[in-house]
Amino acid sequence: MSDSPRIQRLPETKSSMTIIPILSANRFLRGIAQGFLIVWFLPDLHLLGWSPVNAGIALSSGLLFDFLLTLAIGRIADRRRGIPILVSGELLTMTPCLFFLWNHHPVWIWIAAALSGLGQRSNGSPGPFTPAEQTTILKTIHLERLFSTVSSNLAAGLSGMAIGGLSGAFLPHGMKIFPLENLKGLLLLMIASSLLNIFLLRKAGVLEETKIKGRSVDHPNSPLLPGEKKSLLLLATSNALFGLSMGITDPSISYWFMLRFQMGPQTISLVLGISFLAAALFSALLARKHHHSHLLRATVLLQFLAVISLFLMPLPSSFGWACALFTLRFACLRGPGGIRQALAGQLVRPEHAGWAQSIHLSSLGVAAVFGPALAGLFWKKGMVNTPLYMGAAFGVLSLILFLILYRTSVMRPPSASLPSP
Repeated sequence: MSDSPRIQRLPETKSSMTIIPILSANRFLRGIAQGFLIVWFLPDLHLLGWSPVNAGIALSSGLLFDFLLTLAIGRIADRRRGIPILVSGELLTMTPCLFFLWNHHPVWIWIAAALSGLGQRSNGSPGPFTPAEQTTILKTIHLERLFSTVSSNLAAGLSGMAIGGLSGAFLPHGMKIFPLENLKGLLLLMIASSLLNIFLLRKAGVLEETKIKGRSVDHPNSPLLPGEKKSLLLLATSNALFGLSMGITDPSISYWFMLRFQMGPQTISLVLGISFLAAALFSALLARKHHHSHLLRATVLLQFLAVISLFLMPLPSSFGWACALFTLRFACLRGPGGIRQALAGQLVRPEHAGWAQSIHLSSLGVAAVFGPALAGLFWKKGMVNTPLYMGAAFGVLSLILFLILYRTSVMRPPSASLPSP
């Protein structure tokens, strides 16, 4: 079994060199808002009197919506330009937030959690509209730079989340006395992020139209080949277990720190901010590598370290050791996310790239839908650490399947069948 050849950098056009930074800026801005939300959203609901079960179900409703919409967006992204789809996503994100500012009834929190992904989206991701982002990247850069470009894009989102998380650590102490006002401030931040992104995407939309004008995809309705189906099935199964591992721990980790160590949102915000910063560093370092097999081997190793860290996390009695393990686990899990994302587009022919991204993202999300609600049920019974042990077990199963995928489907250089821009 031989290593794949080193990927060579190729010159890119001016339009692609502008579109990619805009998409990364979008990730960065979303990441700031998401960083605040992942720290403060659940604690605010707790202070407003929400039970752990209801808070978990609110997060699960957002994961379910993202899963269903992702399947549709992937098909659309294969046939339409990606930038207008991303603009629609920003509009959908900000609309329920505006309604909550107009009417503070709890039902609007449920709707905002479902449609805007409050407290559960991360990495600066546009949520169910990510297939449109990824197909836009695929259409505007040379294939040889796909893995490094997607990793750099992810690093931008993680850096934004680090800023959002760290900023939350320095908010005034009185913020937790006025949870409703704090929640309104978080939604205003989401709205501002979406408006800035729409402004940037308008420029990217003009460039995208110029870049891909006249290009067409061969056989847009051709079926998947047997080998493509097998690879996607392995990826989807591994992702489902991976998503369940994340869903039962990550969206509600700030709540776990509160229950286990009685720490407030500001302290937890500092921990999460440092963790996002470490993940951004890992992702940026991976983006500098251009050897196909080395990137995938690094992904396997980091996922293994993430599983071990999660299994050990409930054991320390000190907050510091638990934070260190969480930071290691988070960086190892999130840092290679761009590699897994780029890999999904390499398992199929270009006309199915959007659908492959939908399978990748929806399989991560379908099992994660049940994670927060399941964690809430265990917490209600006083079983605070059980969700973490379950997350580690699911992580082991996911890693085994990813190893099979690595050995049978991806031990080859990226397909040369994709057209150069």
